[in-house]
Amino acid sequence: MINNKFCSAVLLAGGTGSRMQMDVKKQFYKINNKPVFVHSLEKFDKIPEIDEIVVVFSESEFNEMSSIDYGISKKLTFAKGGERRQDSSYNGIIKTAANSEIVLIHDSVRPLVKIEDIKKVIADGEKYKAATLAVKAKDTVKIGDENGFFTESPNRNNVYIIQTPQVFSKKELLEAFDKINKTGESFTDETTLIESVGIRAKATLGSYDNIKITTPDDLNIVKLNI
Repeated sequence: MINNKFCSAVLLAGGTGSRMQMDVKKQFYKINNKPVFVHSLEKFDKIPEIDEIVVVFSESEFNEMSSIDYGISKKLTFAKGGERRQDSSYNGIIKTAANSEIVLIHDSVRPLVKIEDIKKVIADGEKYKAATLAVKAKDTVKIGDENGFFTESPNRNNVYIIQTPQVFSKKELLEAFDKINKTGESFTDETTLIESVGIRAKATLGSYDNIKITTPDDLNIVKLNI
């Protein structure tokens, strides 16, 4: 609980992992005899500021995965994923407790996230109504047109690589979801979504090793560091 505000964590574990080209989905790949998503789940279980955890599985895996005892001390709920990431996030959020005021959303395939970074972004999310872990871009970034020619060169000091967790006021986030559910718009992350209701997310500086498992190379890095 944060300043008497109930905090819910939504862990997204319903991705397809098509780019990995493995027989098992990346969130279920076992490292040290535990699926990747369980490493993330156990990390959130250790954080006092979080009051409950909702894990989102794809519909095809929901019955099997939601019947397992994961040995979690916090209240644990399960939700069925949707067609898009934003649908899965929404399904997780509406499964949170009625008295929940702060919502944290995390990609379960980022198991290297640091507990101290999670606590920092929770504090910023409570203060600013929207915050995300992020790191400064190390390389020069160029904006190109549809033909592959560069059109802009943003100041690298103002360019961030967005990560998760992302933390929001539940009330404002649901307002943003209600708006886009009517328009049918798609967003790749909730910080972009919440901008649609006039709220800017705070960048909470995190760690470069909080990588998302997307390719086999990413998985090898996680294996070495988990």
